Amino acid sequence: MRISKYPIFTSKNIFSNIENISYKLMLRAGMIRKSSKGIYIWLPIGVRVLNKVIYIIKKYMNSIGAVELIMPIIQPEYLWKQSGRLEISNLELISIIDRKQKKYILGPTNEELILNLVNNEIHSCKNLPIIFYQIQYKFRDEKRPCFGIIRSREFLMKDAYSFHSNKLSLEQTYKEIFCLYKKIFNCMKINFSVIQADNGYMGGDISHEFYAKKTNSCKIKKYSEDLKKSKLIKISNINSINELSNKLCISIKKIVKVVIIWNTNLLKYNSSLLALVTRADKKLNFFCVSKVLDLKLPIKLASKKDIKSILKIDHNIIGILNLSIPVIIDHNVANMKNFVTSTNINEEYLINVNWGNNLNLPEIKNLCDLNTKSNKIKDNGIEIAHIFQLGTKYSNLMKAYIKNNKDKMKFIMGCYGIGITRLIAAIIEQNNDQYGIKWPPIIAPFTVAIIPINFYSSIEVKNKTEYIYKELLYYNIDTILYDREEYFGVMLNDIELIGIPNILIISKNNLNKGIVEYKNRIDNTIITINTNKVIQFLLQKTKNVI
Repeated sequence: MRISKYPIFTSKNIFSNIENISYKLMLRAGMIRKSSKGIYIWLPIGVRVLNKVIYIIKKYMNSIGAVELIMPIIQPEYLWKQSGRLEISNLELISIIDRKQKKYILGPTNEELILNLVNNEIHSCKNLPIIFYQIQYKFRDEKRPCFGIIRSREFLMKDAYSFHSNKLSLEQTYKEIFCLYKKIFNCMKINFSVIQADNGYMGGDISHEFYAKKTNSCKIKKYSEDLKKSKLIKISNINSINELSNKLCISIKKIVKVVIIWNTNLLKYNSSLLALVTRADKKLNFFCVSKVLDLKLPIKLASKKDIKSILKIDHNIIGILNLSIPVIIDHNVANMKNFVTSTNINEEYLINVNWGNNLNLPEIKNLCDLNTKSNKIKDNGIEIAHIFQLGTKYSNLMKAYIKNNKDKMKFIMGCYGIGITRLIAAIIEQNNDQYGIKWPPIIAPFTVAIIPINFYSSIEVKNKTEYIYKELLYYNIDTILYDREEYFGVMLNDIELIGIPNILIISKNNLNKGIVEYKNRIDNTIITINTNKVIQFLLQKTKNVI
């Protein structure tokens, strides 16, 4: 590929307002551009990386006999009613009504749709077990999209579903895909951990989450842990916690978030409402809430109307001060110092709040995760995959049966997801330096970059560059030639920012000596190579790359 015919959208903007390193580098390297909040355009360089990641995932999925299909993005709403997930997931579903007033949703996941297909098409246990998978964009109405593609509203996902006639078969497939995921992530050189997780509203008995460690992430601002004197301030027209964070110039981790839920069966609290408090960067896990408080799913949230009429609060941000209902805090909140909360009075906020000084410590529960070790992994990682043993949860609700001789039995089901776009961000978090991205060669947008100095003014440079370029293409080495008229520094900065692992620098002075320069982007070492051995050298360097 020649850069003169292949636009790259690198940017000199340092994006100082963005702390997240993967988001910053994806913008600077010309991989993505923001279309709207939580939705991104993938530019040519980004698409090449996406395609290489997809190729690897498909290769491994096909190796275990999984069968690829493509399901529609739009799903009929009635299927979600059958499974009982419509009410539970309603806050994140994006709904559509067509011209005939029929209701649909943009698919956030596909358990209902795939089970409906299998129930209609597969009628005998002789056809089981079977694994279907697809690569598809998903849509979730994320309340607080942030960190670029790590937490977005539209994202690319590999989702797979297995169907079985007995539990042993499900367990065998689950173990096989568990091991397969490890191979996929090792192939991409990802540093990751696996934790056993709660199944949540997905249902079933067993699930595992895969987290990529943020081993080379951006520097986070450090805040003093000395107790400070609290201060009351008034701020108008604040519509979100992010706006409050920006207005006060503090980390979102220093703000508490309050969610009001209906109390349906907890007599000991003697209140129809409960206030659940987390750190603002954390998300309530309603499955955990249901376990630790012994509440049934789905947990009902109090509406703005309820909050206004019962609590007399008419603000966008609810705080923990001056609440007339029981308060339960997550363990992360119990450890907070010098934090910020709304007073729930006249848009007033109290800063530098501390337990014991400004208010008494309420009841503490694990509202985000029941596993302390899991919390640590989650805090220091990015979720890249989640697998579930669903069992008969969906076939029970949707009445999906299969014939076993003369008997009918329910489908036993598993599901297995990889967040592809999020995976790319995680790889960048682990592979970068002050110059830009350092891609593992197997997923780099190009394997080799050729930078000729004075390409158009030196016939020797032009001829040697064209010869090497055509030879590399002949051997199917993914090569980009920087054939635009730019200063050497500009060319090298672009290539290093994009993260191409093998860089060949061709100049007239070196050609006169019978050599060219080679730079390894991974370790930033530079060596010289005899011009007659360049092709052989690069073939050896790239032999393990797909």
